[in-house]
Amino acid sequence: GGGPGRGSGGRQTWTQPPSARARLRGPELSASKARRGGDDLTWPPGFRCLHVDDDAFVRMTLPLQTFELLRAPFDQAEDGETAVDMVERQDPPYAVVVMDNQMPGVNGTEAVERMRAGGYTGYVIGITGDPSGSGDRAAFERSGTNICVDKDSVGIRRIVEVLRGFAVAEGGGGPVAVESVESASDADAQHLNRASAVHGTAPAV
Repeated sequence: GGGPGRGSGGRQTWTQPPSARARLRGPELSASKARRGGDDLTWPPGFRCLHVDDDAFVRMTLPLQTFELLRAPFDQAEDGETAVDMVERQDPPYAVVVMDNQMPGVNGTEAVERMRAGGYTGYVIGITGDPSGSGDRAAFERSGTNICVDKDSVGIRRIVEVLRGFAVAEGGGGPVAVESVESASDADAQHLNRASAVHGTAPAV
């Protein structure tokens, strides 16, 4: 199992994070082009995230484009069993869990089902290379995830948008603005192409 990475988690409702409507209306964001203003964001007391993936490369690169980019506190687990245990023990609860699906042992689908059965009500983002319409992806989407995104640059931007929905600007003025860009950077695409290749799928374009 994976030990803690970095990382502080207020309880959020299962159905919707703060600023969800603003997130859905907002511009498409590039993780690499988002303003490096982690100092501009204020996280709720106890806010903390959990990232779960069995692939060491993804555990290194995804946080660089999401949690570390926004300076959001987070922990990591490298399998579903460890993730379920960490969620059960975390107090206050993790606000957001970013969960891979295809992992040995307890996969993401089973892990999320067990988390929900245990009473976890935080926001779960499933991230997977499973193609849309596949049985594995459909089961993952039904397991209790709030959203399920692809392992590609668009998926990374969605994660950034959701995380920003939990943060407020200094003085409580709502989500901090970021630069609007049309597409992810070349660096984003290269990282995510490699991550998707590890799981035997091509990233969505």
